[in-house]
Amino acid sequence: GAVMNTDKTRIMTSTSGQSILPKLLQQQPNNGTTLTNAITMYSNKNSTMHEEVNGLRVLGSPIGSDDFQAKFIEDYLSNAQQDAANLLRGLEDDQTILQLYRQCTTQRLNHLFPADVYAHAINSNCPPSRWHQWDSPTTQAFDELNKNVILALTQKETMPIHSQLLTNIDTKRGGIGITSPRLKAIPSFILATKTTLDTI
Repeated sequence: GAVMNTDKTRIMTSTSGQSILPKLLQQQPNNGTTLTNAITMYSNKNSTMHEEVNGLRVLGSPIGSDDFQAKFIEDYLSNAQQDAANLLRGLEDDQTILQLYRQCTTQRLNHLFPADVYAHAINSNCPPSRWHQWDSPTTQAFDELNKNVILALTQKETMPIHSQLLTNIDTKRGGIGITSPRLKAIPSFILATKTTLDTI
């Protein structure tokens, strides 16, 4: 039969960074003992009990504190930056590099757009009337990555803002079709929220 990998299974009790077990054992000993036993049996790290108190990944998306989500997205974006650098360094044909970057590298981040809104909504400078111009550290880093790839391919040193905006327009309308959370984060967030509400 199937065997659970307890080193990959996580039981999250909090997103505050603090364990709830001491307080729970004091206030509700039976529940505290039951939860402790469950964590000991099913949630391990290096063969020792692991109570998750920051956040975890569910179907590729971060669930947890704002700091956990922001760090998760930052790490993912760092990997994308490394992938882009590898494309530029490892291939010679500019068209091939652009297509691989557009169709593969940037598309791997789409599922994190809703999490970006969750993580940065409170601190974003984006008012509701400008939902189609989402602004966050992720958006700024993503746009900078897009710009750097295009500059490398065109062997230019600078890129005016209107050219940067053209990179996000669909190819059928004269653009390059490179995705950006600036345009898609809010719609992705709304769709993810609606899907979740429809499910529960």
